[in-house]
Amino acid sequence: MKWLAVALFAALLLLQYRLWLSNDGVAEVLTRLGDARSQRFRMRVPDALARYVARKGSVALDGVSLTVNAVERQEFEVNLVPHTLAETTLGELAVGDRVNLEVDLIARYTERLLAAHQGHQPGSSADDEDPMMKIR
Repeated sequence: MKWLAVALFAALLLLQYRLWLSNDGVAEVLTRLGDARSQRFRMRVPDALARYVARKGSVALDGVSLTVNAVERQEFEVNLVPHTLAETTLGELAVGDRVNLEVDLIARYTERLLAAHQGHQPGSSADDEDPMMKIR
């Protein structure tokens, strides 16, 4: 279980750097609806990236970091407040537009840590090893 503690600690350290600065894929605008003073966007992501999108997690659309409000299969929703709409290119988005997508770095790291420890037997001598040294 030490590996889990290490993973959680690393995640906490990375909270201020939640997104990797690269383009992971492309998302498509499915809907754009008024929601009080904000605009709610429903987006579709490629199958391969859908597993990295979680409610209350982070994504970046065209470099703008946003909190995910809802997720359903390959689709997710984000709300954009008036300031974000006015100060970024996201305010110009329309249904059918495609935007660069960056997924949550913590989700990627978590997946990698879990994959590295599949088959790990609790209580074995591996509990005393540094899990970060095993990941390549």
